[in-house]
Amino acid sequence: MQAIILNSGEEVVLQFRRSIAVLAGPLVLTFVLIVLPVWYVNHYALSGYVGTFLFWWCVLVVAWFVRRFFLWHRERYIVTTHRFVKTGHDSVFRQTVSETALDRMLNISLRTTGVWSVLAGFGDIDLQVVGRLEPIIIRSVQRPGVVKEFLWRLHEKTGKTAGGSAGEEYVKPNQPI
Repeated sequence: MQAIILNSGEEVVLQFRRSIAVLAGPLVLTFVLIVLPVWYVNHYALSGYVGTFLFWWCVLVVAWFVRRFFLWHRERYIVTTHRFVKTGHDSVFRQTVSETALDRMLNISLRTTGVWSVLAGFGDIDLQVVGRLEPIIIRSVQRPGVVKEFLWRLHEKTGKTAGGSAGEEYVKPNQPI
Protein backbone atom coordinates (compact mmCIF):
# COMPACT_ATOMS: atom_id res chain seq x y z
CA MET A 1 0.00 0.00 0.00
CA GLN A 2 0.97 3.63 -0.28
CA ALA A 3 3.22 5.17 2.33
CA ILE A 4 2.21 8.37 4.10
CA ILE A 5 4.31 10.57 6.30
CA LEU A 6 3.39 9.83 9.89
CA ASN A 7 3.55 12.40 12.67
CA SER A 8 5.34 11.60 15.90
CA GLY A 9 3.40 9.08 17.96
CA GLU A 10 1.19 8.18 15.01
CA GLU A 11 0.83 4.62 13.71
CA VAL A 12 -1.03 3.09 10.79
CA VAL A 13 -3.96 1.16 12.23
CA LEU A 14 -5.70 -0.07 9.08
CA GLN A 15 -5.29 0.07 5.30
CA PHE A 16 -7.93 -1.01 2.83
CA ARG A 17 -9.21 -0.39 -0.69
CA ARG A 18 -12.36 -0.72 -2.74
CA SER A 19 -13.84 -4.18 -3.11
CA ILE A 20 -12.50 -6.17 -6.04
CA ALA A 21 -16.12 -7.02 -6.85
CA VAL A 22 -16.49 -3.59 -8.47
CA LEU A 23 -14.24 -4.87 -11.27
CA ALA A 24 -16.68 -7.67 -12.16
CA GLY A 25 -18.76 -5.42 -14.44
CA PRO A 26 -15.81 -4.05 -16.43
CA LEU A 27 -14.31 -7.55 -16.66
CA VAL A 28 -17.51 -9.04 -18.08
CA LEU A 29 -17.90 -6.11 -20.48
CA THR A 30 -14.29 -6.55 -21.65
CA PHE A 31 -14.89 -10.26 -22.20
CA VAL A 32 -18.07 -9.62 -24.22
CA LEU A 33 -16.51 -6.81 -26.29
CA ILE A 34 -13.66 -9.10 -27.30
CA VAL A 35 -15.34 -12.51 -27.64
CA LEU A 36 -18.39 -11.43 -29.68
CA PRO A 37 -16.42 -9.66 -32.46
CA VAL A 38 -13.83 -12.47 -32.59
CA TRP A 39 -16.61 -15.07 -32.84
CA TYR A 40 -18.38 -13.04 -35.55
CA VAL A 41 -15.20 -12.69 -37.64
CA ASN A 42 -14.36 -16.40 -37.28
CA HIS A 43 -17.93 -17.62 -37.82
CA TYR A 44 -18.37 -15.70 -41.08
CA ALA A 45 -14.73 -16.20 -42.18
CA LEU A 46 -14.16 -12.50 -42.71
CA SER A 47 -10.67 -11.48 -43.81
CA GLY A 48 -8.69 -8.51 -45.05
CA TYR A 49 -8.85 -5.30 -43.09
CA VAL A 50 -11.38 -6.80 -40.71
CA GLY A 51 -8.63 -8.76 -38.93
CA THR A 52 -6.53 -5.62 -38.48
CA PHE A 53 -9.54 -3.68 -37.25
CA LEU A 54 -10.40 -6.51 -34.84
CA PHE A 55 -6.85 -6.56 -33.47
CA TRP A 56 -6.88 -2.82 -32.74
CA TRP A 57 -10.39 -3.10 -31.29
CA CYS A 58 -9.15 -5.77 -28.85
CA VAL A 59 -6.13 -3.61 -27.92
CA LEU A 60 -8.47 -0.66 -27.25
CA VAL A 61 -10.83 -2.74 -25.09
CA VAL A 62 -7.97 -4.26 -23.07
CA ALA A 63 -6.44 -0.79 -22.59
CA TRP A 64 -9.79 0.46 -21.27
CA PHE A 65 -9.91 -2.40 -18.74
CA VAL A 66 -6.28 -1.88 -17.69
CA ARG A 67 -7.09 1.80 -17.05
CA ARG A 68 -10.10 0.81 -14.89
CA PHE A 69 -7.94 -1.67 -12.98
CA PHE A 70 -5.21 0.95 -12.46
CA LEU A 71 -7.72 3.47 -11.06
CA TRP A 72 -9.16 0.78 -8.75
CA HIS A 73 -5.71 -0.25 -7.59
CA ARG A 74 -4.59 3.32 -6.82
CA GLU A 75 -7.59 4.20 -4.61
CA ARG A 76 -6.64 3.48 -1.00
CA TYR A 77 -7.89 4.29 2.45
CA ILE A 78 -5.46 4.57 5.36
CA VAL A 79 -6.49 4.93 9.00
CA THR A 80 -3.86 6.02 11.51
CA THR A 81 -4.16 6.60 15.24
CA HIS A 82 -4.91 10.30 14.56
CA ARG A 83 -6.33 10.67 11.04
CA PHE A 84 -8.10 9.17 8.05
CA VAL A 85 -6.47 9.48 4.60
CA LYS A 86 -8.14 8.75 1.26
CA THR A 87 -5.95 8.60 -1.85
CA GLY A 88 -7.26 8.01 -5.31
CA HIS A 89 -7.01 8.91 -8.96
CA ASP A 90 -9.76 10.56 -11.01
CA SER A 91 -7.76 9.71 -14.12
CA VAL A 92 -4.34 8.21 -14.78
CA PHE A 93 -2.60 11.56 -14.22
CA ARG A 94 -4.94 13.25 -11.70
CA GLN A 95 -4.51 12.23 -8.07
CA THR A 96 -6.73 13.32 -5.19
CA VAL A 97 -5.79 13.05 -1.51
CA SER A 98 -8.25 13.85 1.29
CA GLU A 99 -7.49 13.56 4.95
CA THR A 100 -9.07 14.51 8.24
CA ALA A 101 -8.30 14.17 11.90
CA LEU A 102 -10.35 11.44 13.55
CA ASP A 103 -11.68 13.83 16.20
CA ARG A 104 -13.14 16.10 13.45
CA MET A 105 -15.62 13.46 12.24
CA LEU A 106 -19.24 14.35 12.98
CA ASN A 107 -21.17 11.48 11.49
CA ILE A 108 -20.40 8.19 9.76
CA SER A 109 -23.11 6.58 7.67
CA LEU A 110 -23.22 3.74 5.17
CA ARG A 111 -25.30 2.76 2.19
CA THR A 112 -25.55 -0.16 -0.18
CA THR A 113 -27.22 0.33 -3.53
CA GLY A 114 -28.24 -2.35 -5.95
CA VAL A 115 -28.44 -6.10 -5.98
CA TRP A 116 -24.74 -6.62 -6.80
CA SER A 117 -23.68 -4.44 -3.88
CA VAL A 118 -25.80 -6.46 -1.46
CA LEU A 119 -24.81 -9.88 -2.87
CA ALA A 120 -21.08 -9.08 -2.99
CA GLY A 121 -21.16 -7.40 0.44
CA PHE A 122 -19.78 -3.96 -0.35
CA GLY A 123 -21.08 -0.44 0.11
CA ASP A 124 -20.23 3.22 0.52
CA ILE A 125 -19.42 5.04 3.75
CA ASP A 126 -19.91 8.80 4.14
CA LEU A 127 -17.71 10.66 6.63
CA GLN A 128 -19.20 14.01 7.62
CA VAL A 129 -16.30 16.20 8.72
CA VAL A 130 -16.20 19.54 10.54
CA GLY A 131 -15.27 22.33 8.12
CA ARG A 132 -16.13 20.45 4.90
CA LEU A 133 -19.26 21.08 2.90
CA GLU A 134 -19.22 17.66 1.28
CA PRO A 135 -18.54 14.36 3.05
CA ILE A 136 -15.51 12.19 2.38
CA ILE A 137 -16.94 9.18 0.57
CA ILE A 138 -15.34 5.77 1.00
CA ARG A 139 -16.59 4.04 -2.14
CA SER A 140 -17.43 0.37 -2.54
CA VAL A 141 -15.63 -0.90 0.54
CA GLN A 142 -15.97 -4.56 1.51
CA ARG A 143 -17.92 -5.12 4.75
CA PRO A 144 -19.04 -1.49 5.20
CA GLY A 145 -20.73 -2.16 8.55
CA VAL A 146 -17.51 -3.44 10.10
CA VAL A 147 -15.47 -0.53 8.71
CA LYS A 148 -18.07 2.03 9.82
CA GLU A 149 -18.18 0.64 13.34
CA PHE A 150 -14.37 0.50 13.53
CA LEU A 151 -14.03 4.12 12.38
CA TRP A 152 -16.68 5.30 14.84
CA ARG A 153 -15.08 3.51 17.79
CA LEU A 154 -11.69 4.89 16.83
CA HIS A 155 -13.26 8.37 16.56
CA GLU A 156 -14.81 8.04 20.03
CA LYS A 157 -11.56 6.82 21.53
CA THR A 158 -9.62 9.65 19.89
CA GLY A 159 -12.17 12.25 21.00
CA LYS A 160 -12.09 11.06 24.63
CA THR A 161 -8.29 11.19 24.83
CA ALA A 162 -7.98 14.54 22.99
CA GLY A 163 -5.92 13.23 20.10
CA GLY A 164 -4.87 9.93 21.62
CA SER A 165 -1.51 9.07 23.04
CA ALA A 166 1.51 7.32 21.57
CA GLY A 167 1.25 4.31 23.88
CA GLU A 168 -2.50 3.82 23.54
CA GLU A 169 -3.59 0.57 21.90
CA TYR A 170 -6.18 0.51 19.15
CA VAL A 171 -8.05 -2.72 18.63
CA LYS A 172 -8.43 -3.76 15.01
CA PRO A 173 -11.74 -5.25 13.88
CA ASN A 174 -12.17 -8.98 14.58
CA GLN A 175 -13.28 -9.72 11.04
CA PRO A 176 -10.99 -9.13 8.04
CA ILE A 177 -11.86 -6.19 5.86
